[in-house]
Amino acid sequence: MRKNKNFEKHKLYWLAFDHLKKSAYSGNPEGQYDYAQQFDSISFLGVNNPLYNPKKCIYWYTKSATGGYAEAYNNLADFYERGEGIRQDLKMSYELYKRGAELGSIRAKSNLEIFEKDINQGKYRL
Repeated sequence: MRKNKNFEKHKLYWLAFDHLKKSAYSGNPEGQYDYAQQFDSISFLGVNNPLYNPKKCIYWYTKSATGGYAEAYNNLADFYERGEGIRQDLKMSYELYKRGAELGSIRAKSNLEIFEKDINQGKYRL
């Protein structure tokens, strides 16, 4: 019985994954963001993601941000800040957090405030 439940969960996950992929490839910025998250380090289940691929995350977060999706700016800024999957670029990270905050992302606004505090304390130099 338990094996059957796991199979059903797996089946539903891949069905959702295919739906997100179609949405992303159709040019929907929110769909691109959701699809990018499928390749991020922590899955929506809160566990390490076996599909983790920072380059795919960056690609799809960039597409989503270009489409004006505020949360994509926040997540993309994080990759630039950490230099994960891309060359670290603190100036770019700052600009992305700032743009995300301007577009209404509460997380980008919070991260921008932390980033500015780190700059003022000498942790980061732009």
